[in-house]
Amino acid sequence: MTPSTDELAALAQAAYRTFTDDELKDGVLVGGIHYRIIAHESTATGYQGTVFQRKDSGDVIVSHRGTEFDREALRDGLVTDAGMVLVGRNVQQAAAIRLTQRAVDFAAEQNSERCQVPSITVTGHSLGGTLAQMSAHRLGLRAETFNAYGAAGLTADYPTRDPDILNHVRATDFVSAASRHIGEVRLYAHEIDIAALRRHGYENGAGFPDVRNAAGVAAGVGLRAHFIDNFVAGEDRASVISPENAARAQANADMIGDYRRDVARAHGLLALPRNAVDGALDLGGRLLGRPRPDPAPPSAFEPGLCRIPAAETGARRDPLHEQAERGVHALEARLGRVPDESSARLAASLYRHAREAGLTRIDEVVLSRATHDAPAGASAFAVQGRVGDPAARTVQVSTAEAMATPVDVSLRAAEAHREAADMQRSQTQAPERPRAAAMAM
Repeated sequence: MTPSTDELAALAQAAYRTFTDDELKDGVLVGGIHYRIIAHESTATGYQGTVFQRKDSGDVIVSHRGTEFDREALRDGLVTDAGMVLVGRNVQQAAAIRLTQRAVDFAAEQNSERCQVPSITVTGHSLGGTLAQMSAHRLGLRAETFNAYGAAGLTADYPTRDPDILNHVRATDFVSAASRHIGEVRLYAHEIDIAALRRHGYENGAGFPDVRNAAGVAAGVGLRAHFIDNFVAGEDRASVISPENAARAQANADMIGDYRRDVARAHGLLALPRNAVDGALDLGGRLLGRPRPDPAPPSAFEPGLCRIPAAETGARRDPLHEQAERGVHALEARLGRVPDESSARLAASLYRHAREAGLTRIDEVVLSRATHDAPAGASAFAVQGRVGDPAARTVQVSTAEAMATPVDVSLRAAEAHREAADMQRSQTQAPERPRAAAMAM
């Protein structure tokens, strides 16, 4: 059973609540539906998120909380939101992905042990919508967001195409207009949105250049248009999501498009510092061999299968492989990235080549600098010793090729090399045994 848009909007709103101990233990009622709270997280970065499970159907919903100015203004407004605009980074991304992964693990456990098949959906409003786009795309999940700040415009260089992510936005909301989104964007316009746009100089198909005032729209109806309440029906209001409002947005697409482009351009001016340092802060995202992120890795949970997840390739772990992984993870941390499946492929490839080259340990993983022939990050190095030490030993791989090579392919190649080396040693030692025996006689 797939949660409805109305249900997800209510849960995006519920993420702003402070739950009592009894609610965390016994569950909550949201929009007339009873939920268990499977997990709730609050971190020092200001991130908060909740994993809900419907008591009737077992469906799992991850709700990332958005910007909450009354309680978390300093951390949300100044640290996270300003960071997204000026630097293009989201300091809450890692925590959001961790919580979403917990939901995936929970569903996988239920699937294998109880043969239940719960769906997993991610949602969020505003900043929470950004986190929903990021985590859903990274883990290959379905998501619906509400007035999200688009994650595709961040320096992690996320793609804009993802058929499993749907973003609902109100026409005059300035937050959702500022940055490109991952997934489909659906616009809804209330009558007051169109009136405000016209009042501030926007027209459809005007025969002369209109004098537009995006700031006037954003500071007026644009503020009210951003609230999550717009998407949740109440006793005195209907949700902005309706066929009528969608048709109105379509009929006024020209003026709405002009307004949203004006907001995006203003955001671009604020983001100039980000553009200036983009190469340094996002080297991993843009130059680690992936101009666009790899397709999202498959979830650990596969609907319709009752089984224990497969074990990792290889019955034993080589310490050299573990050192390669630690080196890649440290590199990702320096670049402000969260390790993903591409990181695992890079680590496995470095391990393979280090094993073949005879390295006995990997102390650090580094990227190549820009040259006349190749951009920065075109190659990755596993280093035995200190970087810059003439006595250090290194192996070099093409970053793009390494990240395109499946982990099990690299591990099998490393194991084959180990077996061949063992066989060669045994063959060279075999003839020596009779001579040693003769000498002993």
